Amino acid sequence: MEWHYGELFPNIGFIVTHLNWRSKRGVRIYNKRETAEQWIQEGQIALTWTWLFCHTFRDNEVRLPLFALACNLENFIYKGVNYENDA
Repeated sequence: MEWHYGELFPNIGFIVTHLNWRSKRGVRIYNKRETAEQWIQEGQIALTWTWLFCHTFRDNEVRLPLFALACNLENFIYKGVNYENDA
C-alpha cells in the first residue's frame, strides 16, 4: 500500500501467487520483475546469435566471447562506414 502526499486514496496492489513464500520475499521478487524481464529478453536475443556445437563446455566458453567480439566488431565497422558516407 502506498500513500502519496496530496492523494485522497492510497494505491493498493495485490499479488496473487501459488508459491509458498513469506509475503516480504514475494513482494521483493515482484518489484524486481522489470529487471528480470529485461534480462530474459536480452538472454533470448543472445541465444539467437549462434549455436554452440562444440562438444565440451570449455570450447563453448571460448567460442561465445569470440562470437560476441565479432558481432561488436561488425557493428563498429558498419557504423564507421555509415558515418563516413553521411559526412
